[in-house]
Amino acid sequence: MLTFPNGSRIPVDQIAPHKGVIRKDCIYMRTWQGYKCTGLDYRMLVIESLDADTETRRLSPVAVLGDGFVDLINGPQDHGWCAGYTCQKRVSLFHSIIATNHSFDIFFSSVSPQKLRLMMLHADPAESILVSVFYSNPQRLDVYTDNVLVAPTNAEWNAANTDYTLRKPSYSGQYVPQLSDALGTNFFDQDYKMLKVLVRGSQPVEIRTSPLLVIAFELPAMTEDEFFGDNLVQNLAAFLKIPPDMIRITKIIPENAGARRRKRSTSLKVEVEIKKLPVQQMSNSTDNEEDFTLLKSLADNLGQAAVSGNLSQSIGFNVSSMGIIPPPPSSSDESWKEVICPLGEEPTVSYVSSVNNLLLMVEPIAGEFVGPLYQQPSLMAVDEQGNCVAVGVTTLTVTASLKDASGNSISSLQGNTTILFTSCWANYTDLS
Repeated sequence: MLTFPNGSRIPVDQIAPHKGVIRKDCIYMRTWQGYKCTGLDYRMLVIESLDADTETRRLSPVAVLGDGFVDLINGPQDHGWCAGYTCQKRVSLFHSIIATNHSFDIFFSSVSPQKLRLMMLHADPAESILVSVFYSNPQRLDVYTDNVLVAPTNAEWNAANTDYTLRKPSYSGQYVPQLSDALGTNFFDQDYKMLKVLVRGSQPVEIRTSPLLVIAFELPAMTEDEFFGDNLVQNLAAFLKIPPDMIRITKIIPENAGARRRKRSTSLKVEVEIKKLPVQQMSNSTDNEEDFTLLKSLADNLGQAAVSGNLSQSIGFNVSSMGIIPPPPSSSDESWKEVICPLGEEPTVSYVSSVNNLLLMVEPIAGEFVGPLYQQPSLMAVDEQGNCVAVGVTTLTVTASLKDASGNSISSLQGNTTILFTSCWANYTDLS
């Protein structure tokens, strides 16, 4: 909320010179300790997280910004009791006072929920507001009203009407919903990472995050004319055992993009998105938890093929390296807690290639007495050039064992001997 797209700081007094609920033609009533306002039509906006961690993850304070007024909404009170103490569980349900026929931006203190519901209370169907919610991740955002998908205003459907691509605006504000539009009309602003959705009347709007797996292949010694995208899609689908319509090539970037060099054999970077098709009609049993699990498994399969050096053979293209932006875990996954910390940061691309060596960067040092090692070992996975290989996108593990001077295994090593990688690092913490 307080930064421009280039990362520079926005002064608070510039973006929100006024504090509290949006006001117009107001008189402060001392006996009320509040304002009497006649210039706006007020309604209550319900902001509700539908994630599995709605009771345990803190989203507040929630900032609601409109017409230069910023209203900070704190979380609800914990009314539960567990063994004589509060349970420290609070439903992430917030009520904001807003004015109809205005636009409001919503910012959470943590990463925005994967499932979010917006609704005005006791509003007439003629009353509407335009709500913009900040999302920092590159996932697809599906908007539903009455369990029916509302496609973005810049959506261009395929011939089968099963999937769509997004047209780029030719001018600022081209696809932004208007206050006169229908309930659920939406558009995602890529520059400011704001999902703009129209809320009308008292019908709820539900926003669901649909995960994406983004892959970037480096293909050496190939021109754009030599590259056959359909073959890559078909080969990937066969290797991953998924339908080809889940795979879409989004970018083809030559190493030298100049027209004079286009015919020369240079490397290509091919970016691919893998995702489930949008569900156009939801039911009470519709849940996309399996989508997160599926894409995580696909990233694991591709990563393991690259690490082992078998990726080129598996997909029928000579791949020198691969970049992966794995999908986030679902909100019910324990690892989601590790993802939600870096608020507002761009997802990092994990470089994956054939692992040439495991370097022992920190040697284990035994303590003076029996117990935990004085210095825990740390290993780094690298390729032939010594670059960090992000084995952490896979489920591959490394196991430590203890041997005597003759090379015989000793079973006295204690602690967590088998661990996963984090990026290219395998860091032990409790060997003894």
